[in-house]
Amino acid sequence: MHKTLNPIKYPLPNLPLENMQCWCGEAEARTIKSKDRWHQPLTTVQCVRCGTVRLNPRMNESHTLKFYETEYDDTHDPLEFFEVQKSQKAAMIHANFFKGVSTILD
Repeated sequence: MHKTLNPIKYPLPNLPLENMQCWCGEAEARTIKSKDRWHQPLTTVQCVRCGTVRLNPRMNESHTLKFYETEYDDTHDPLEFFEVQKSQKAAMIHANFFKGVSTILD
């Protein structure tokens, strides 16, 4: 049986989220999902130009730096997260989507 992640374990940061264009300069994107894996209201989009998948809206650069300096360590246990990922066999599931691909940008 798979371990279920607690939906409130990773709370949203207390910093505002902003609509931002893709790194390629494109502002238009298609919505893939309106909630993240912990059922938080975070929208995942795919750029219509280059295909990059990202969160939008998201924290701007200064808010991201502040979050990782002050909040991240208190909300995440990387070892537990990766143990859950291994138990769900995420690598095996994703392997089917990346046949013939030697590198992936995460």
